[in-house]
Amino acid sequence: MRKLGLSLILLVGWTAGVAGVTWHLARVDQPTRLPVAAKSLDPEPVMPAPLAQGQSPMAILPPDQPPAPKVQPGPVPEPHRKVVPAPEYDEEFESDPTDYIDEESEPVPEPAPRTPAPGSFEPLRVNGGESTTVKAGTGLDSIHVGANGVLNLPAGEVTVRGNITGGGKIVGGRTSTLILEGNQDISTTLQAGTAIIRGGTKRLTAGASSRNTATHAAPGQANLIIEAGATLIIEQGGVWDSRDAYAYQVAGTLMIDGGTFRCTFANNSNEFNDCWLPGSSLIIRNGRFVGSGDHDFSGANISIYGGSLEVDDDIWHSGDRLEISGGMMRNSTGGGMFAIAGSLRMTGGKLQAYQSYDRGLHMGPDSMVFCTGGDVEILGSAANHEQSGIVLRNAPTIARLVCHSNTRIHAASPAGSSLTLGELVIAKGRTFNAVGFPVSAPVPDPEGGTYVP
Repeated sequence: MRKLGLSLILLVGWTAGVAGVTWHLARVDQPTRLPVAAKSLDPEPVMPAPLAQGQSPMAILPPDQPPAPKVQPGPVPEPHRKVVPAPEYDEEFESDPTDYIDEESEPVPEPAPRTPAPGSFEPLRVNGGESTTVKAGTGLDSIHVGANGVLNLPAGEVTVRGNITGGGKIVGGRTSTLILEGNQDISTTLQAGTAIIRGGTKRLTAGASSRNTATHAAPGQANLIIEAGATLIIEQGGVWDSRDAYAYQVAGTLMIDGGTFRCTFANNSNEFNDCWLPGSSLIIRNGRFVGSGDHDFSGANISIYGGSLEVDDDIWHSGDRLEISGGMMRNSTGGGMFAIAGSLRMTGGKLQAYQSYDRGLHMGPDSMVFCTGGDVEILGSAANHEQSGIVLRNAPTIARLVCHSNTRIHAASPAGSSLTLGELVIAKGRTFNAVGFPVSAPVPDPEGGTYVP
């Protein structure tokens, strides 16, 4: 009996020990219960049932569970991007591929223009449809004026060293001065009181005009100044209007290559502004030079390859050197004077001299005329009296002289003057009168006009 009692005591003790261990094992991996307000999303733990009599403690252990599936992270939404276009681009220019606005984004306005401080030489951008005014003394690296935008120039000087672009315009009053420095492309319409072309080469493909307070420019009052060493090229689509009389001055080079240069009078005197300074150049490749009043090109070297040099009045000086290989140069009947004062070389093209009363094609004391090609044409009013017609000096040679009007050798020609012609063409019903001066030429076409020795 004592033995059986001891056995029962041991059995009860062992059973209680196993139950305690089992209860501990069942609680080890259970999560901490959270307050209701922050309840865990894990399933609520299942508590083991009490042991039945004679049941093995291992039976209450939870069965093996398969591992929980891993949850793959979903795509992370890309942040909503909104990139403002770089200021140097607008709809008129090819956009930088790194600058964009997502289709879902709200429209972003163009950045507000910032006016550089005077003397800073920063780029300036005027947005399309907007208007900006710069201060006197401002220095700009470049200018872009968007379509329908306006940049207003102040009274005083503004200097630009880079390109001037855009579909807008630059506007200045008669007291404004725009200084253009270095190599530049100019494709924006501009208007200034005075424009100074300083250093480098400027290529103009837009309309430009200059007009200051001088209606008849005295020395130092020119509204367009091309300084020595600078070149202004007026290309296709470009037009420069230098308004008012005697109002432009060239010490460097004016080249017309498809565009147009318009002016009024040009003079070389102490009374008015001198338009062509010694060593200056006028080059016409294509396009037009148009002067509405008397012109004096003394000091200039003129080369005409194409296009035209047109003066709707007198030409009192044809330039220190005039070379024509194509195109045309003319005066008009309104003036009647075409004075060859320097050298004339022709290999092609046309020189048209419109005569009127005592004015016509006059060769000066220092002239040197030698033409191996091209046509010299006599037009305008008839020269029927001794103080009219062609003044000869220094035995000129002309490849082809074409007389569309009656003409003669002027009585002012020095004694002993002569004329050598490669061909003489006289229009039917017209007369060329040599007035006894020696003229060397092939016999004119008998079907044409009349030659009088």
